[in-house]
Amino acid sequence: MNTSITRSGVAAALLLAASMAVVPAAAATAAPAATSPAKTVNYVALGDSYAAGQGLTTLTGQPAAGCNQTAEDYPHQVAAKLGYSLTDVTCAGAVTENIDKTSQSVTSATGPAQSVPQQASALNDSTNVVTVTIGGNDAGFSPVIQSCVALGAQGPVVGKNGGLKGNTCQEDYIKKGVDTLVKNIKDKVARHLEATYKAIKRAAPNAKIYVVGYPSLFPDAANTPAAGCYTALGSSGNDVPFTATDIAYLHSVEVQLNQTAAEQAAAVGLTYVDNVPATAANSMCPQGASAFVNGAELDPNTGAIGSGSLHPNLAGATFLASQTIDAIDATRR
Repeated sequence: MNTSITRSGVAAALLLAASMAVVPAAAATAAPAATSPAKTVNYVALGDSYAAGQGLTTLTGQPAAGCNQTAEDYPHQVAAKLGYSLTDVTCAGAVTENIDKTSQSVTSATGPAQSVPQQASALNDSTNVVTVTIGGNDAGFSPVIQSCVALGAQGPVVGKNGGLKGNTCQEDYIKKGVDTLVKNIKDKVARHLEATYKAIKRAAPNAKIYVVGYPSLFPDAANTPAAGCYTALGSSGNDVPFTATDIAYLHSVEVQLNQTAAEQAAAVGLTYVDNVPATAANSMCPQGASAFVNGAELDPNTGAIGSGSLHPNLAGATFLASQTIDAIDATRR
């Protein structure tokens, strides 16, 4: 093997070494400057079972097991989509006072009753985004709906105390020309919402606050089938056991509740996300691929309507998330 190196070979090697020595310096000069990390957006979700995603698949156990909060609720979906840091304190059964005045006692099948702190205690000066869905329990919507369950397409209905009443629950709630449900919403619920929205604003003074309205549980006239919606409770596990009269009546009450929430939100300077018109064609009636809301299902253990009944299904929770994201995008431009 020839190991000798010629003079010209040495010169070429020196030239190559010199050129290689220059490369790292040039590369270092061209390296991009480090970028600063994106600012964390602190998002707090408040509200009742419609915000908590009651009836969906993956229970979070937060803020307590009995809250029935799920990882598929609309706050979790919003946070995942936008990359927000989420504190979700939504809890099934919450009323407006549980946001800012009193703790909430909840029970679960797996343990003793727990006391859930006021939801507004999760808010502070560093909170950037807040969503809240509340007011349905103040209006007594759950017991009202239970009382409207009909034994046939023409009634009778179960009534407030479980004893059979007239053919419709509308007869039970409109007294001497006064709609007692609407009156309660306009009087008491409106005051509670105003006070609660103001309390949220005080507790999170630097946050954008979004009041996320309820979706349509019952269809409007344009989306009610000519044959009606009625299916007997317990017949399919996803039933609509309400008379045609009460379908229309309960939709009108729901419209009033959301309108009241919108008015109070505007008065306090919060952004309202209106979901009733956008979901009128996706209510529990008729059930099918387009439904955003579960029908009624009997709980085999209690004989009462199951906890996931008349709540958003996964498609409904995803739609509420999409509506909320659209509102956030519109207000941060």
